[in-house]
Amino acid sequence: MSDALDTRPAPEPPLDSPGLAVAGRAALLLLFPGFFLYHSLRAALGLPPVLGGFFGVAAVGLAPLLVCLQLRASLRRPVVNHVDAAVALTITFHGAWSLARYLHHGDLGAGAKLTQTGTTLFVWLVVYLAARGCRLEGARAPVAFTLAFWAMVLIALAEGATGFLAEARRDEGRQLASWQGLGRSLLVTALLLWPTLGSWARAASFGATVAALFLLGARTEFAGFVIVVAVGTVAGARLDRVGRSIWVAAAALTLVVVVLSADLDARSHRVMQLLDLESSRSFRERQLFHRIAWDTIQEHPFAGGFASPVLEDELGTYAHNALSAWVDYGLIGFCLFVYVNLAAFAVSAADLRRRRLESATCSAAFLLCLYSLVVAVAAKSVFDPIFAVGWGLAAGLLVERRRQAARAASPTRGPP
Repeated sequence: MSDALDTRPAPEPPLDSPGLAVAGRAALLLLFPGFFLYHSLRAALGLPPVLGGFFGVAAVGLAPLLVCLQLRASLRRPVVNHVDAAVALTITFHGAWSLARYLHHGDLGAGAKLTQTGTTLFVWLVVYLAARGCRLEGARAPVAFTLAFWAMVLIALAEGATGFLAEARRDEGRQLASWQGLGRSLLVTALLLWPTLGSWARAASFGATVAALFLLGARTEFAGFVIVVAVGTVAGARLDRVGRSIWVAAAALTLVVVVLSADLDARSHRVMQLLDLESSRSFRERQLFHRIAWDTIQEHPFAGGFASPVLEDELGTYAHNALSAWVDYGLIGFCLFVYVNLAAFAVSAADLRRRRLESATCSAAFLLCLYSLVVAVAAKSVFDPIFAVGWGLAAGLLVERRRQAARAASPTRGPP
């Protein structure tokens, strides 16, 4: 036996933990399918809003757990990547800018926007931490998402048959979620589930998602889902057999034709307005808000207008695209928002292209980061929590990449 010392380094501790992965999945399930089911049950049973809009209350409840788990993982071995840094810088700058503008103006409009910004940044952080720790690999990981997904699809089909959600939403005192909020929950769940499925299951889930989003009247989510899945199928074609992609496309086309040819009421024709946007009142309003935002940017190209998008003391009258970041947070805030979205997409696209991580998490990150880019250009304001899902998944990919590199560089000790 040799007396030489073994100078090889000991294996480094893992960069994450099973507990963090489970907590991440559970948090995303609560924030998105949980949101959908909460409002659906309230509409069906006539329940009062005991948890408010649910999303904020759920985020407050999840924040301590997610922060503690992430701190515990970081203390074991600090890992900060460029997506983490970009998100942290964006949140810090947006918060500091909002506070400075509020202290400068001090009016009611600035106060309302400060509250909206604080809520947005907090929700971003919670969703980001949940997605950063989420891993979709493993036999049990897709089960909960599958059950939640099909429960939401069944509720959407019930809405198409009975209209119980539309009926409940006519009572403004009920404070039910918008069609966009319900559609967002379904879309996030569908895109997280998509990479874990086989070809036939993907065809079924695609058709079910398209039908459900159509029945809910979630136009942005309907169009975005179709675009993202089409691009994702092409981008990942080399990972699947050509025949599988053909089956998915054929099944999807068939189901879409069936849904669009069904005898649906005017509620569901919100999606059909995509074929004639000029007839849509909401589209005309969004064009007006876009012009207001662009005029504000031209007048104040560096500082933006912070409280200027608040018209007649109503929140929600902002540009429904990335220009809302420029108006509220100036040129620097806009550039940071654009950069973090592009950085997250670049990470997910690089891992998908190079096949460094042949995982469901990698594919889900690509789909959700791509969706974030699409809606940032065309449909969603800076205040939407959907962006943080893609950011977190992309940061988690970088953590996984570091973990694999650490394993390769630190072989298991053998006998001396």
